[in-house]
Amino acid sequence: MHHEELDPDASNGLSFSGLTAFGCSALPGSDPLTPGTRLGDVAIVRFIAAGGMGRVYEGLQGMPCRTVAVKLIHPGVLSPTAARRFEHEAHILGRLNHPGIAKIFSVGMQDVADRTLPFFVMEFIEDARPVTAYATEHTLRIRQRVELFRDVCRAVAHGHHKGIVHRDLKPGNILVDAHGQPKIIDFGVARSTDGDVALTTMHTDVGHIVGTLQYMSPEQFAGDADEIDLRSDVYSLGVVLYELLAKRLPYAIAKQPIYEAARIVRETEPPSIATAALRLPRDLATIVTKCLEKDRSRRYSSAAELEADLGRYLRGEPIQARPAGLVDGLVKLARRHRFAAATAAGIAVSLVVALVGISLFAVRAERQRQIALAAREKADA
Repeated sequence: MHHEELDPDASNGLSFSGLTAFGCSALPGSDPLTPGTRLGDVAIVRFIAAGGMGRVYEGLQGMPCRTVAVKLIHPGVLSPTAARRFEHEAHILGRLNHPGIAKIFSVGMQDVADRTLPFFVMEFIEDARPVTAYATEHTLRIRQRVELFRDVCRAVAHGHHKGIVHRDLKPGNILVDAHGQPKIIDFGVARSTDGDVALTTMHTDVGHIVGTLQYMSPEQFAGDADEIDLRSDVYSLGVVLYELLAKRLPYAIAKQPIYEAARIVRETEPPSIATAALRLPRDLATIVTKCLEKDRSRRYSSAAELEADLGRYLRGEPIQARPAGLVDGLVKLARRHRFAAATAAGIAVSLVVALVGISLFAVRAERQRQIALAAREKADA
């Protein structure tokens, strides 16, 4: 994985407003922003939705004149020490050019009432639906869902090729437009805004927090940004694929406390997708299982590798992923049923001890029998 160096003066279609005020009209004191509020050259039209990271608005940009989406990051998400990184990585995000990734036109930060408000001006996706909702509403069959998901993997692979990890892949960030084209939003935004657990835990919207935790890889909970790589996105893609195919999430943590939800994702094995989707082909279930490995070294190394295996499945070719062996299966079974595994292990140890004891008793008894037999033969003689 590599990061591209970018000349800030290069023409890449992205403008950066810097860390100073824009001379735009003052933001109103209440959220959401009211229609007519200006952020740079964009006028807010209407509020669209709110998420764990921020609020999304429809906006109208002046030059060029076009409808855009404006993502206003929650106040405080961007720490002062991250401002320089935000600027650098925002330029890199602007280099992403793929039909499956929503374009970022401009970014900026503005200080208002002792708050720093970072924002992104992005491509507006008409009639956008989360990928899972789109598949349900259009009653897509398994093959159609896999084909749609391959397009998602291609888009993620493009970002990976540019050295950018998304870090927050979930249906809410994988939208499908009116023409059936997937569009990934917020690519790399979590990184440029001090994302991951620190991002989600600072907000009080438990629904958004738990929703994000469902798709986070186990290593993301450690809080070490250096431990997060392309395989973290592969895990999140695996959760989305699981949901697409089984029409349910691998973990039932919606009503769990946040700390317990995190523990479940980190320590317990999800139910096999083969049990959740009974008619699912074995190869497809194997691909999903490989994505969801707790040990990231056992996952696909990138979204491109996952996409390639999905292609093999669709063409009827042998896939690279292989079902877990007997030992791996026993380890996962023990992890899923720890109490039962501990009980079984205790019983097994007891049986071994008993077997050894019985064997020793039998050896001693045989030895005594041989001694007695020898003594009797000597007496007869």
